[in-house]
Amino acid sequence: MNILIISPYLPLPLGGHGGSVYLYEMLKRLCTRHAVTLISFADRREMAMAKDLSPLALTTHIVPRRRGPSRSPGDALFLVVSRMLQMARSVLSWEPYYVSKFRSRRMSRLIRSVTSAVQFDVVQIEYAQMGTYRRDARSGKTIIHEIDVVFRTMLRYHREARSPLKRGAFFLEMCRWKRYEPAMAGRFDGVSTLTQPDRLMLQRMTGIRTIEVLPPGVETVPAPGPLPAREGGTLLFVGNLAQLPNADAALWLCTEIFPRIAADIPGAGLSIIGRGASPALRAAATDPRIRILNFVDDLRPHFLHAGVFIAPLRLGGGIKIKMLDALTHGCPVVTTPVGAEGITGLDASSVRISRTADGLARHCVALLRDPARAAELGRQGQAVVGENFSWDLIMQRTSAYYHSLLHS
Repeated sequence: MNILIISPYLPLPLGGHGGSVYLYEMLKRLCTRHAVTLISFADRREMAMAKDLSPLALTTHIVPRRRGPSRSPGDALFLVVSRMLQMARSVLSWEPYYVSKFRSRRMSRLIRSVTSAVQFDVVQIEYAQMGTYRRDARSGKTIIHEIDVVFRTMLRYHREARSPLKRGAFFLEMCRWKRYEPAMAGRFDGVSTLTQPDRLMLQRMTGIRTIEVLPPGVETVPAPGPLPAREGGTLLFVGNLAQLPNADAALWLCTEIFPRIAADIPGAGLSIIGRGASPALRAAATDPRIRILNFVDDLRPHFLHAGVFIAPLRLGGGIKIKMLDALTHGCPVVTTPVGAEGITGLDASSVRISRTADGLARHCVALLRDPARAAELGRQGQAVVGENFSWDLIMQRTSAYYHSLLHS
């Protein structure tokens, strides 16, 4: 098949966030089975890493995007003005801010040009905010792949917001997504999500019954080593700290959860790995037993040696790549219902779940004090991921879905 993937972020093996890594791994496998073209936005950092795509048998078109801090005053001013215009367009047109943020005439022209010059079988658009580019596709069956149903994410932001101003802002954005998401999804030939909960919510919102679940896959790794290989008192959290769900989880972990753990196990330590730690998080992590590390190229040693992986997520949606990574490395996992969401097969034998800081801390203490129980939890979690999220299984389902769409 001839497949076009359209993405808001450049898929990279060291992209620094789960969506980027997942898309790279998916493309790597699609390229061995099909002719694949990628059209993607990319900021300066992603452009500098674009060479990492060179090993893939992939035709790539990139639209540069200005984002984040810049050394140039001119660029900084341009960015501020752009954000103000995007916000104004969002308010005036009653569309979600992220949809306005990713609107680009250059991207529209590129999609029209490429899909006119090449007859694609499938055009798959990643992320809901990119759904407006459906109108630019000139060939192929179109699929919107909702990495997460954003209405659910905004609903959680609204519920958890502490200030009335933030609660009101998230409420308005939630209303915009409730209007935009069903209308956008209805324009596609196919709709897919990463998780069953997102599929059910999108079905209720749109009335579309034929929504497919295409979750991310994981690389299987050898069974965990002997018990002494794990550092019994080490807790691990991983996530892009510039993203609100991870920033909230890390702050909660430092201020309310880890102090409870350290009170029972004074020798416990916590490693937080991720790019973009805020001043508020660094101010909260004053305990010398807490280490905040930046982005690391290889997380495997950390997953293999940590006593417990803790993911106290209260916000966000979709499936958490860091959860799958921890589970596939046999690392015992403690998380919230949000953290475990969408991971088929998890139960009390393979993960520990609580909604409260006290409950999460108690689970961690129990596992740190009982390495044998922790090792068994890790083995069960690894088995669940191997049975439900191997890349071979996911790619078989993806190819079958494409073929069914082509023949519908």
